[in-house]
Amino acid sequence: MKFFKLENKDDVRHVIVLGNNNSGKKSFLLFYKDGEYADDRNIPPFNNISYRMVNGLAHPTFISFDLNNPNDNLIPSLVYKHKKVDAVLILVDLSSSTAKADLAFYTKFAKIHYKDVNALLVGTKADKQHQENDITNLIVTSAKTGTGFAEFHDQLLDSLSLKHTPSVNLKTSSKN
Repeated sequence: MKFFKLENKDDVRHVIVLGNNNSGKKSFLLFYKDGEYADDRNIPPFNNISYRMVNGLAHPTFISFDLNNPNDNLIPSLVYKHKKVDAVLILVDLSSSTAKADLAFYTKFAKIHYKDVNALLVGTKADKQHQENDITNLIVTSAKTGTGFAEFHDQLLDSLSLKHTPSVNLKTSSKN
């Protein structure tokens, strides 16, 4: 087990992850972190935090992903008031018939509870995408095929104001 000493609290960026239970949040985060597909049925329960160290910066920076459903807390903006939130990640299942409604709900939810925070809109399960779910302004990804993760990585770092060199192939990044 490795322990990293952070120079200060600014070395950690907090990202709230919103999405339905079947939106593939855990598979998405595990693929982003490890570069390997994990079927939702084989993932042990976790719902709090996944860390990914971002290399190539002046000093180590960690991105903390907090999985959150609107039903978890009645008023999440009050719960997270004590905690800095740097970005909101909205995941929408493109294989679902309710993808557009889910996107509208979570976008409105983020605007209400995380007003001044950048929101990234990500479509998951692109390998099973319904034709009617061709939504603009989404980063289209698939943890099963690995598509879209380099674009997501670059946009995430941009939204967190982390200077970086653009990713070509995220799968070849080192595991942490």
